[in-house]
Amino acid sequence: MKARCHQCGMIRSTKDLVRCESRSFLCFSCWNKKLKENELPQNFQN
Repeated sequence: MKARCHQCGMIRSTKDLVRCESRSFLCFSCWNKKLKENELPQNFQN
């Protein structure tokens, strides 16, 4: 299944995306940027 990154809009396989509780996805590139900026979403699911 494919989904779109909530931040940059890139379409990726869901296995290559990080899912948040709000049912939105972030690609690893955007996720790593948020990690660097220390702005992780509070609703992150492991």
